[in-house]
Amino acid sequence: MNKRPTRDQVPVESTWDLTDLFQSHDAFKKEQKDILQEADSLTGWKGKLTESGDQLFSALEAFFALKARLIRLTTYAELEESADSIDTQNQIDASEALALKPA
Repeated sequence: MNKRPTRDQVPVESTWDLTDLFQSHDAFKKEQKDILQEADSLTGWKGKLTESGDQLFSALEAFFALKARLIRLTTYAELEESADSIDTQNQIDASEALALKPA
């Protein structure tokens, strides 16, 4: 039975290019931090959604823009973990990213 190669044994051309999502792990971590901060700001819409259609529209725009960023973040983390699920940092990144997703 063949032993499965470790991530560093797989040729780069046979791996996913995650730079389309984030140029570096640091960029991923910065976006994670920014998403957390922006998510906190969404609470500012509480109690204002029924004031006008423009208020509701603006709140929904902010929510869906943040959701799109979150999807990008979790996609990166899940692909990173799928590529090398043994790597502890990949496990941490995936866990933290998925914890940001709403229930």
